[in-house]
Amino acid sequence: SGEYDLIVAGGFDAIDAMGKVAAEFPDQKYLFVDGEVPDRSNVTSVTYWDNEKTYMLGIMSAMETKTNKLGIVLALDIPSLRIFSSGFMAGAWSVNPDIQISVKVVGGFADTTTGKELALALRDEGCDIVFAAAGGSGLGCIAAAEESGDFRIVGVDTNQCLLSPDTVMVSGMRL
Repeated sequence: SGEYDLIVAGGFDAIDAMGKVAAEFPDQKYLFVDGEVPDRSNVTSVTYWDNEKTYMLGIMSAMETKTNKLGIVLALDIPSLRIFSSGFMAGAWSVNPDIQISVKVVGGFADTTTGKELALALRDEGCDIVFAAAGGSGLGCIAAAEESGDFRIVGVDTNQCLLSPDTVMVSGMRL
């Protein structure tokens, strides 16, 4: 309608839709957060440097592990979450190049049951710290760590330490 100077949207799963809408309304300005909408001059795309945040989380985890094994639970195997895991791995390996890191993928952002199962599977592999970059599925990872009491969680994007102070050792937050 032209009523708004700027429309803000975001999310990896909306990139194609944003591209179509931007093409249909070329005079409208858009800001797209957490993904890149290519070939649209009316869309400004913004991505976070999550690899830097997670690099630091990897360093901290490598310094804290007692088993020399770390785990990662991702919601999905998508570019934006691969950035999270690659930063975490690089940080951990900068401290100890021999550290073992296992990655498991939930298949969605809202599956706490699978998140819990995967966190427990990582614990069974010897991981004493699990980085949960899994949205709502990460709540299942926290529940698993609370119930078992023998591994800790690294949270992401918000202060998840508040959810379980004894279980979540640190959270990397977007500011």
